[in-house]
Amino acid sequence: MGIAASVVTKTIDVRNREYSHQVLKLRLSVLPVSVLRQITKVFLDGNKLTSLPPQIEEMKSLLELHCSCNWLRSLPSSLQQLSLNVLRISANQLDTIDYLFNKSKGPGGPREQETALVKSLQSLRVGHNNILIIPEAIQHWNALSSVILNNNEIHALPSGIWNMKNVRVVVLSQNSIKTLPEFDNQEIKIQVLVLTSNRITDVPNSISKCAQMRELYLNDNLIVELPKGVNKLRKMKVLDVSLNNLSESGLLKSNILRNAGIDSLILKPGNDDLPYELTSRQAFRGSSYYSNSRKGLAWQRQGEEEV
Repeated sequence: MGIAASVVTKTIDVRNREYSHQVLKLRLSVLPVSVLRQITKVFLDGNKLTSLPPQIEEMKSLLELHCSCNWLRSLPSSLQQLSLNVLRISANQLDTIDYLFNKSKGPGGPREQETALVKSLQSLRVGHNNILIIPEAIQHWNALSSVILNNNEIHALPSGIWNMKNVRVVVLSQNSIKTLPEFDNQEIKIQVLVLTSNRITDVPNSISKCAQMRELYLNDNLIVELPKGVNKLRKMKVLDVSLNNLSESGLLKSNILRNAGIDSLILKPGNDDLPYELTSRQAFRGSSYYSNSRKGLAWQRQGEEEV
């Protein structure tokens, strides 16, 4: 379907055309500004874009921008002025997401300005890039419900990352995270937290404040023991701690084996020091969020693509 035909549904869909930046810019140039301002969804996945076309900033009604699987190295700051609900920019060459944050200097130092994007964005998917740092200001993005930053190069998390008021799903798999910030917020609403394949050695006992947690993936890390706070997560149905260095005492002190609400407690493979009588209790009904694949990131929600 060509661009001209797509605008009938207020959607531009040019996925997998192998368009370069110049070609896409030229094709969009035939659309008048009055038409661009009515567009609500744009799909640019699977092209050869090194930057986004300038026409994006004219799309004042845009709600969803999908541009995964391109060659993007940066993003235009004009995105800050769009009231997007969904932004998917996975599998590109981004090393920062600072472009999405508008900082102004004040007496107390840089402060995050409440742009249209900050107020509206609900789903941010930036997996499979080269992101090094998550800006501290992400804690002010109160509309976010899902943050997907798997397969990047993140070494540390900002202290306020758990302070996002409405976030339900956080995926940070396949990074190089060593420590987790304390869970200080009393109103944490995270239901699914995926930390698979990092370098985490300890889990803060304050994780007990994640009262809504249903699925927790700590597999493929360097964890020796679980805190008692894990057992206070009474709504949790799935806990995966396989491929760690858990000792028998490190597991038992958490009392997690007494948590009758868990449907799937996954201890194997790995954790070689655990006796068979403990590990034979694992398993049961599995989760819609997890597939035990060793080919890399195995997490995905049903019906959604991995990137």
